[in-house]
Amino acid sequence: MRRPQTQTPAGRRGLGKTQITSRGTNYTPLTARAKTSEPVDRNNLSHPLDYYTRVLGRFRQINHAGWAQAHCPFHEDRHASLSVRLSGRGNWRCFAGCGSGDLISFHMRRTGLNFAAALRDLERRS
Repeated sequence: MRRPQTQTPAGRRGLGKTQITSRGTNYTPLTARAKTSEPVDRNNLSHPLDYYTRVLGRFRQINHAGWAQAHCPFHEDRHASLSVRLSGRGNWRCFAGCGSGDLISFHMRRTGLNFAAALRDLERRS
């Protein structure tokens, strides 16, 4: 089933924004997004174990696959609802509905920075 879309005249030419009305969100094409002047290497970022330990404090459990459970910093909870992967890209998921993503998206959400600023901040902190 296709979502109904409304486009601006510039959006039909690929120059402007396309508004998706079924969800009420805006989508900006990749060509219109701001580009960073300096490329950031993901290998220079801090290790997920170091970052999550610094931000979350302590973990409740760590299983054999490298996932750990902790309290989610984005909402009040009594039980550990956040799972983070302490290796690889540092994936995270909140089972109370806050969302999921990787280490960069976690830092973006926690600090309120955009993608480029979050990358620079993580690289600076490593």
